[in-house]
Amino acid sequence: MMDLEKKIKCFLKESLFHHGFKKKYKTCFQRSFVDAIQMLTFGHSTHNEVSVRYLTYTVSLTYPTIDKIATQLHEIMGNIGVNVGYLMPEKSFKEWRLVLDCPDECLHQILNNIMFTVEQYAIPFLDKYSNIEELIVGLENGELRCTDDIKDRYLPILYYLLGNNHNALLLVDEAIKRRSAEFLIDEYKIIQEIHNANKMQIPQNKALDSYIPFAEEFKCMLKSENVY
Repeated sequence: MMDLEKKIKCFLKESLFHHGFKKKYKTCFQRSFVDAIQMLTFGHSTHNEVSVRYLTYTVSLTYPTIDKIATQLHEIMGNIGVNVGYLMPEKSFKEWRLVLDCPDECLHQILNNIMFTVEQYAIPFLDKYSNIEELIVGLENGELRCTDDIKDRYLPILYYLLGNNHNALLLVDEAIKRRSAEFLIDEYKIIQEIHNANKMQIPQNKALDSYIPFAEEFKCMLKSENVY
């Protein structure tokens, strides 16, 4: 098994190097630009099969300028990323089955197929969303798969970086309003009245509570720059 893993690692390192990717961590390859850091992160599992590895990888980006602003706001930004299978026509999780004793010809065929997906799907995705304007469009139209927690932080910062503070603040207020509306506090109050349960504990609005610190820090940042 170690021999198989060594062959895989050597193949990926050499093949990805030709596309400008350098090995950063044990399973991560990246290439860096001014506005974005592009990453391919590989992982494997066995699915309880003996002498088998299922290999897959995630395509993701992080943005130094956005991270710098987030640090000022005491936030940690998540990466924008997706399993490569969701960039392919099938739009589903993709992994490759590798057997310990498979002939080198079979192994290279599978690894070449992986590199095909890197060239045809992963790199175009990374290059497209390394552009700030494209990133905004992808987040707003839902083309990028990410949580509201990521989107509600990324978009205000992105508009701020483009100098559109009006839209940035509007997005923060809309996120607060949406998170408030999604919390069914009125229903809890109705239940209290029906059951005469005045001491019934109403749960916290975690979605809103987790966002308020970001919203307040963001607005304070704009105020300190005399743009709000």
